[in-house]
Amino acid sequence: MSHRRRASSAGSTRRRHDDRGFTISELVLVVAVVSGLIFVAVWGVSGIGNESTERECRDELRAIKAASEQFYAELNFYPPNDKALKDANLLAPEETPNYRVVTPDGASKPRYEVEGSRCK
Repeated sequence: MSHRRRASSAGSTRRRHDDRGFTISELVLVVAVVSGLIFVAVWGVSGIGNESTERECRDELRAIKAASEQFYAELNFYPPNDKALKDANLLAPEETPNYRVVTPDGASKPRYEVEGSRCK
């Protein structure tokens, strides 16, 4: 008696897993990670503009103070205004657009005033 096994209909209808796609949980994880990376990048870059503005303001103030001290070393008095620095060929007003030097009559040191709202 030969017994042949007959494939049952349940065995032949078994589905094959197709490993070419992603599950929804994998897609959600990837979207979450990419969103986190974008958030960190934007957060880190957002302060760069402020830092460069602060650096430019510090550099301008340092330049106008140095020019004022050089003016004093050469002429033994501080410049009354920006025009005096320009006339002495020490600093053009365009080089420090956010600051101006003011030395009131009788003052022993100049004041450096902010021009505009860029520097505080």
